[in-house]
Amino acid sequence: SARVSSGPWLSLSYVYYTKTGINDWAESNNIIVLYPQAYKMSLSNPNGCWDWWGYTNSNYAVKTGIQMDAIHKMMYRLMGRL
Repeated sequence: SARVSSGPWLSLSYVYYTKTGINDWAESNNIIVLYPQAYKMSLSNPNGCWDWWGYTNSNYAVKTGIQMDAIHKMMYRLMGRL
């Protein structure tokens, strides 16, 4: 089951990943689920959404994008390769 830490994303994210059934499905299939979070940024990303329109930079949709690179590093850390 999910471990909950603290942070500004706690309330909505906690409801999402504890009520959708994804964690139960993943656990029963021996799969790790990664729930990345985007921070709210006053004008460029007031709702803390994942970057699908380019607010981080022009590389938002490719491997070298800030968020894509972060996910890559998270996956490697989970696999013990970082």
